[in-house]
Amino acid sequence: MWNNNIRKMIETKDTYSNGNIREIITKMNDKLQGTCRTFYENGQIQVEENYDDGVNNGIRREWYQSGKLKRETCYCQGKAHGMCREWYEIYR
Repeated sequence: MWNNNIRKMIETKDTYSNGNIREIITKMNDKLQGTCRTFYENGQIQVEENYDDGVNNGIRREWYQSGKLKRETCYCQGKAHGMCREWYEIYR
């Protein structure tokens, strides 16, 4: 007997050739679910975003390779919604 109501949650990690993590994603029934993260090759986080049943929902954050915050965008049901904030990296 097959039960179509079973939800299968899988977390996958992909790495660069140097061993650092490239991305961590979670899927439920082949759709993105929960917090997904991508990283620069140097190990710094690049993007963090949240999904609900394959749809971007919540705050998406992006960072510069230096680790400083670059952008925050709110998403609601897959569409940018509300305020988006951006920061510029200043080199000295």
